[in-house]
Amino acid sequence: MRTLTHIALQRTTISASGSGIGSKYLGRCYKTNSKPIFPATRYTPEKNISVNEHLYGVAPVKAALMQGRRPIYGIYVQKDYLGDIERSRIEEIIESAKQQDIPKVSVPKPMLDKLARDSHHQGIVMKTGVFVAPKIHSMTSFVNDRYSVSLRDKTLIEHSPRNKYPLMLCLDNVQDPVNMGSVIRTGMFFGADAVIFSKESCRPSPTVSKISSGCMECMNIYKTAMLDKMLAVCRSNGWLVICATVANPSTAQCVSIYDVPKLDAPALVVIGGERSGISPEIAAISDLNIHIPSGAELPSYIDSLNAGVAAGIIMSSLPHVRR
Repeated sequence: MRTLTHIALQRTTISASGSGIGSKYLGRCYKTNSKPIFPATRYTPEKNISVNEHLYGVAPVKAALMQGRRPIYGIYVQKDYLGDIERSRIEEIIESAKQQDIPKVSVPKPMLDKLARDSHHQGIVMKTGVFVAPKIHSMTSFVNDRYSVSLRDKTLIEHSPRNKYPLMLCLDNVQDPVNMGSVIRTGMFFGADAVIFSKESCRPSPTVSKISSGCMECMNIYKTAMLDKMLAVCRSNGWLVICATVANPSTAQCVSIYDVPKLDAPALVVIGGERSGISPEIAAISDLNIHIPSGAELPSYIDSLNAGVAAGIIMSSLPHVRR
């Protein structure tokens, strides 16, 4: 563990992106050589986009630490009063960080509030590199209990499914980070092999990680610029495309989730965004449209559930994950 000899507490200024600490900041930390322990926020040369961000909350911080998918620069821990349960969990994180030579600084709660943008941080914030989702091109055929994810850079990543057949969740224009985080957590719980989001969806941010209870740090998450084209290629490779829609009696192919037949094939389940649902381009290549029946008659202006809740009900009902 690196030794701290001085902590200068100054006025906090957070960058416009909210992912870094400005030139005058609270919690500037020095080693014996008087250099900052936590590196300053950096930006990409092309755009004013931060390449650092602050994870907050026990579950996301612990998951990022254990998975090691992104660089970790340091941990801020609340030095004020914490409950026994939270303190015990944070001490476990600190011990793991110590073994990886990751610096830790105890700071007042107001600093953590600012770094977490006044969200519930549970007394701990971690400065990390920004989460980068690989850009996916398609999936290969499912053969001999294996398939590969083909990335845009031509890389092939081989996988075996978590259940008998692979099942992936695709987010079409889901812009609410709460919904994205909920879908990721649901997918992890019910055995989805990956979550794929369109370029119109929100990015996997610290808020998404917190809502997902850290599952974002563990789940296979991919991004695609052309979700409809990716689905079409996967369909040609033997994958089923299943779209979650609002019930429409005039659509013969729209079935209740409780009547979905046995699916002996890998599947991609598409969840539409909060505003416009699934795009017409994706609906046109769907093999099966499914809906969640309501428990009672609803007013005309209420016709659906939010994406996170819908994903949970669908995932718990599909034959792929029934046991």
